[in-house]
Amino acid sequence: MPEIIEGTLSEIIQQRPELSGKRVRLYVLEDGQPAQNLLEFLGDWVGSVHIPDSLQSTEQETVVEQAVSEKLLNRSQP
Repeated sequence: MPEIIEGTLSEIIQQRPELSGKRVRLYVLEDGQPAQNLLEFLGDWVGSVHIPDSLQSTEQETVVEQAVSEKLLNRSQP
């Protein structure tokens, strides 16, 4: 399970020894305020995709890719 570290860039850099050698992903919050909860953090990305157990893994991947593409398309439209 990934560890979530939240703070200003300078606060996170202070944890450099703990992060050394690890892969990290950085999300920049637009308003500079930390999210109050996971739902607020994920915002429009919250959703689910029903994938029948009968689908092969490549078919499952296609279903997920289509769902993400639709989500991106909807976000880019005014």
